[in-house]
Amino acid sequence: MGTGPLFPSSHRCYRVAVPTAPFLRTRFICHALDLPSPESDVIFARAWTDSRTVDPGDLFVAVKGDRFDGHDFIDQALSRGATGVLCRKDRVVTGDPRFLGVDDPLVAFRRLARAWRDLFDIPVIAVAGSVGKTTTKELLAAMLRGRWARVLSTEGSFNGFIGIPITLLRLRPGDEAAVIEIGIDAPGAMQSHLETVRPTAAVVTAVAHEHLETLRDLDTIAREESLPLLWTHARGGRVAVNAGDAHLAGVGLSGERAVYFGLERRPANLPAGAGWRGGRYEPVRRELILDGEKEPLALPLPGAHNAANALAAVVAAGLVGVTVGEMRRGLAGFTPPMGRSEISQTRGIHVLRDHYNASPASVRAGLLLLTELSKDARRWVCLGDMLELGPDELPLHAELAEPLIAAGPSRALLFGRRMAALARELQSRGWGDRVTHALEIGTLARELVRGVRPGDWVLVKGSRGMKMERLLEALEAGGKQ
Repeated sequence: MGTGPLFPSSHRCYRVAVPTAPFLRTRFICHALDLPSPESDVIFARAWTDSRTVDPGDLFVAVKGDRFDGHDFIDQALSRGATGVLCRKDRVVTGDPRFLGVDDPLVAFRRLARAWRDLFDIPVIAVAGSVGKTTTKELLAAMLRGRWARVLSTEGSFNGFIGIPITLLRLRPGDEAAVIEIGIDAPGAMQSHLETVRPTAAVVTAVAHEHLETLRDLDTIAREESLPLLWTHARGGRVAVNAGDAHLAGVGLSGERAVYFGLERRPANLPAGAGWRGGRYEPVRRELILDGEKEPLALPLPGAHNAANALAAVVAAGLVGVTVGEMRRGLAGFTPPMGRSEISQTRGIHVLRDHYNASPASVRAGLLLLTELSKDARRWVCLGDMLELGPDELPLHAELAEPLIAAGPSRALLFGRRMAALARELQSRGWGDRVTHALEIGTLARELVRGVRPGDWVLVKGSRGMKMERLLEALEAGGKQ
């Protein structure tokens, strides 16, 4: 039972529609974007948007971001060896065949990525959700590599309007599957991403507070995050539905192309014809006990939340015919994503590095994981502001007091103006002597270096913009003084 496919009856056989060129050619680009056919047909090594890291042979796409405009760096890109430029029409150098002019480079870039993606008749799995999607994406890609040698997956968190086309345009003849992470920060973004990615299967991890400055409220988030399931299912694809998330389970997708999953018991009201995949987390041995499997699945990451991510990946891999045996083989080569549930040691101090991003749900998960790992050791909790939570950001920070107290840290070091709300709440609960709040990271770094000792456990968590890894740098440097 441990080597058969999870859902063999619905597995489709894919073939790779090999493009006629090894990669992007000028003529393909012009055809995809309805531009006049060029006299010369240049082959580009890749499409890229950062002029600072352009390589010889790249197509430089001059997109406009929040803090930069690629058009200002065209000369830099060309000096680094770019052999083509996709830019606004008014920035084209007349008579220079390297320039391709369009009305909006970002729109054209995404249109080009969709045209390229359509050349590949392979499993394309979309991974979305408010929390855990990057870890789930990495676990899923590893599992797929237990079956297929060539699996494309999103690098890091290239999951937005620029990152998704960069990823899709990395597809090459011979690739056998793709895992595409999709992130959103505004209403309508998900629909646009789905039209570009065109997934054949989809999994959504969970719905939680995220980007509330633009997504406004949990209902809006739920509506946006459920779209990958609805869009894919409606077009004949297969979907993995988190039965433990009321927002996602509530979409009510039925039939064998919808497989529900959870670390709980099978729901009594499972939609008609839908599949079910259950599991149980064993923290001591760090294993996922899958329903119907004789052998547990060893997990490369600790924590109940990562067990939930792993189960989501198991079900998503099963949607495209990967067996549990192949998943085991693939997980043997898994490397944890940087700054996500990483465990390291510095001078005998155990560090839980979870500083890549933060939301109320992920901070709670981090606190639970710290408790699970540290057992009877002294604990330090170092938290930075959670960004982009909108008008309710201060109450959402204050609400972390209860799970933080439950984690029982000896010290709590809080960084940023929003974390002041949590500091005040902890002080009102009699925790003032264990809490230090500061607006300067150096203040907290000095206290951490001065007070931590071998055998202690330290959780470092915060939104990416808070750069909480500076605490770790100080901790490492402290041992060299």
